[in-house]
Amino acid sequence: MSLLAKVVLSFVCFVVALSGVNILATSAIIDRRVRAEVETSEAVFAKGLATRIAKSTRAKDKVPITEIVLDEQGLRSEKIEYVLVFDKAGAVLAHTYLSPMPASLRGLSNAFDSSGKKVTRLEDQSLYAYDVAVPVVEGIEQVGAIHVGLRGEYLDGIKHDIIRASLVASGVIVLVAFVIAVLIGFLLVRPLELLTREVDAISAGRWESLEVLKSHVRGRDEVGVLGTAFANMATTVQDKTRAMKLVLDNVGDGLMTAGMDGIVSPEVSAEAERWFGKPGKGQRIADYLFPTDEHARVRFELGFSELVDDALPFELLADQALQRFAREDRIFALEYRQVFENERVDRFLVIARDVTAQVQAEADHDRAEELHAIVGTMLKDRSAFRQFRKDVGDILGRLAVERDRVVQKRDLHTLKGNLAIFGFLATSRECHRCEDEMFETDGLLPAERVEHLAECWQRSLSELGSVVPLDDVANEVPLRAPDYERILRKIEQHSEHETLLSIVKSWKLVPAASLLASMGAQAKRLGTSIGRDVDFHVLDHDVRVDIDRTADFWSSMIHVVRNAVDHGIEAEEERRAKGKSPVGTLSLATYSERGSLVVVVSDDGRGIDWEQVRERGGLPLNVDRRVLVDALFTDGFSTRSEVTEVSGRGVGLGALKAACDARGVAIEVKSAIGKGTSFVFRFPAEHAGAPVHVSNPSMMPARPLLAS
Repeated sequence: MSLLAKVVLSFVCFVVALSGVNILATSAIIDRRVRAEVETSEAVFAKGLATRIAKSTRAKDKVPITEIVLDEQGLRSEKIEYVLVFDKAGAVLAHTYLSPMPASLRGLSNAFDSSGKKVTRLEDQSLYAYDVAVPVVEGIEQVGAIHVGLRGEYLDGIKHDIIRASLVASGVIVLVAFVIAVLIGFLLVRPLELLTREVDAISAGRWESLEVLKSHVRGRDEVGVLGTAFANMATTVQDKTRAMKLVLDNVGDGLMTAGMDGIVSPEVSAEAERWFGKPGKGQRIADYLFPTDEHARVRFELGFSELVDDALPFELLADQALQRFAREDRIFALEYRQVFENERVDRFLVIARDVTAQVQAEADHDRAEELHAIVGTMLKDRSAFRQFRKDVGDILGRLAVERDRVVQKRDLHTLKGNLAIFGFLATSRECHRCEDEMFETDGLLPAERVEHLAECWQRSLSELGSVVPLDDVANEVPLRAPDYERILRKIEQHSEHETLLSIVKSWKLVPAASLLASMGAQAKRLGTSIGRDVDFHVLDHDVRVDIDRTADFWSSMIHVVRNAVDHGIEAEEERRAKGKSPVGTLSLATYSERGSLVVVVSDDGRGIDWEQVRERGGLPLNVDRRVLVDALFTDGFSTRSEVTEVSGRGVGLGALKAACDARGVAIEVKSAIGKGTSFVFRFPAEHAGAPVHVSNPSMMPARPLLAS
């Protein structure tokens, strides 16, 4: 409610209340005055009538009392209800009723006090009157009494007429008071309302209201002085604000300040206003920056609250706060600074910079490096890349139709690892996001997400195809220099036809060296990304494998390699403390043993803590080592407490176990705390069409496996 309305309403209420009290007091006073005057006049009338009756009784020619009563002129008045004449004994001598007199009048008292007058209110179903009685005296002796009844309706009518007139007068007074109050409000309150409205507008940043304030709020009274003082103060603030905004507008960054309560100041730089709009009054900075992004708003609020709490060094808290966010088609970087007043942190300066072009340039650079790495990997072993391309297509096809969530998780995890091996990091990261979604929803991967994965893969292939022809890769049979030298020697030695045929047929198989080298390179890249220096050694013993028959195994092998780097090999400081070389070593080997393919992956890391495996698996004490190994390869089992892009989901080894079971591959795990771990995979021996070819079967590797 406005101040003007309050003043007018208060004044009118006061006048109405005063008028009401006046009406009540007037009513009571009028009631007493009217009754007194009327009763007095009727008492005079009754006394006159009593005198006539007394004279008549002394006269020789006596006039009947009834005739005297009926002849009295006062009876013709509308105010007289009745006249009664009583004798000394209380008997009714005469009355003015034509019909029988009401019984209630017969018992009227004829006793009087010293005033010689008595008034009684009579009210029942048939009678409402004020009885005025006077004595009839002859000499000094009372010989009777006369009662005159005044109509109550007549007396009440007089009172109501006077009250009605008083109400009309009060209404006129209230109306006049309202008009006066309105005039006073416009003269006194209206300038105050104008001052308040313009002050609110100026506080909200609408500086055009300052000119309105200067032109309308003037004068030498208190309101004028107050308005002039505020206008002068606001002018000073406006000048300083314009100077500050001039500086802000010439800075290319989005500058804004927020108080300890998180409310953003209405004054922001021109760039901030262009990017995010003008802040609303009392708006929180999180709502200002993230009107639709709930996730980013929560992260910003969390970081900002930590800055306010100031529990840790500001630089550390600022680094932990939200650093980048996307809004519409732009990407912004955030920087935080403290603003001090009286040696205390008063607010925070938040600086937003448009880094869209920088991020795009970084992405283009990363894609260029990724493409370069992919091309290098492909050219080193084109046949392995050919098989990898086929494997990716097969896995994507299975993901689209697979209805078993466990199998789908395995395929997705395997796809992520293999994409990372060959350098398709963008698509690998997309697989990781899909894994996050599956774990959050605890359901199957939606069909649209599988389609998106396939689109990312095809887009990467298209970029690669613009650099190197992919069709040639699919139609090539790789021939390495050692293979050429070997076949040449066999021909020169006039070797048997079957021997030469076997060597030539093996060229269609994939050299194990290329598969192991790809995994070793991935291990080295992974170690670099997590801050660990890793070296790898490959011992292939001239083994070639039928990748078509063992593709699922080799696809899943990457999980063992990644786990060796992330779980097994220690950080440099830890290795130095244990007296080890700061560089971790990963050994990858293949060999043939009585026609059976054997694959070995060894590291010199911290080894497997079997007691931790037992506790995580909820197994009893003194359980058999074979049971612990089975637990290690169980879906969902992991010794890590947090999930990263590398490991922690407990899916990889489960996928490898499924591939080994499908091929009948035996798994052996040997580990020693502080020394390292070896995984040995033995394919079953086959009499014909074995998935392995060894150029020199007599070359058996020295296999110093760790003692269990």
